[in-house]
Amino acid sequence: KRRKQKAAPTTMAPFLAGLVASALLSAPCGRTLEICLSPGCVADGAQGTYDRMAALAPTGCTVEPGGCASACGAGPVVVDEAGGEKRDRRVVHKRVDDESMLRILQEDGSTVPEDLVRGYDMVREAGEAAKAKRHEEAAELYAEGIRLALDAQVDSRNEEERTAVVGPEWLVRARRDESAARLAARDKEGASRAAQEAVELSGRKDPLSFEALAQARAALKDSEGELEALRRMFDLPEDPEMPRDVANRRREWGFRKARLEREVGSN
Repeated sequence: KRRKQKAAPTTMAPFLAGLVASALLSAPCGRTLEICLSPGCVADGAQGTYDRMAALAPTGCTVEPGGCASACGAGPVVVDEAGGEKRDRRVVHKRVDDESMLRILQEDGSTVPEDLVRGYDMVREAGEAAKAKRHEEAAELYAEGIRLALDAQVDSRNEEERTAVVGPEWLVRARRDESAARLAARDKEGASRAAQEAVELSGRKDPLSFEALAQARAALKDSEGELEALRRMFDLPEDPEMPRDVANRRREWGFRKARLEREVGSN
């Protein structure tokens, strides 16, 4: 039976977010890995390959979506563009699975911490639990997976060799998903903490994290906290290419924000 794990204290989030950002900014120029995302390769599971590789990629290794690599029927396909002094040719890797993916990421001497891999896979497992509506289990898995990934990031900064960094995008998304799972499990306080963590880990620049925070504060009947989260969300630049469902929700939140401003202002 899994032991319940508490979310990391909110006070640590700015430090950890800064750690992640500094690692990314200081990454040396290195390899570029392109994952073919043509329809055939997507049918072979290439989207999952891209997501996992981007999350686990060592510093100096750029993972990008790519087009057809003329290896149809052998997906997922990863193209390793020449990078580094000792690499002068383009390599096409076919039928890439989780095991071969790690070999590709580490073949230039880089290291992918085991806890980072475990953390990412645990978050992926949490997503499956959430789909099956096992919300409490999903919340625990998200929290433990995120903890492992963050610990791997902190440990890696103490090493001289280049090591893998936690990808901010997937980590922020995992915290948001943890918040949603906790709300579904009626753990309102836990949902609020997880959403606040997502906000901090995004550098306070992710509208969806503020949306998650507003939802959690609404569940707690904290009108002032909900309004503050919505104000922060609407203060951020609007993405002109946001998906339609996100745009529709944003419009509804705009109505909610206006009503809260009238109610809170009258109290």
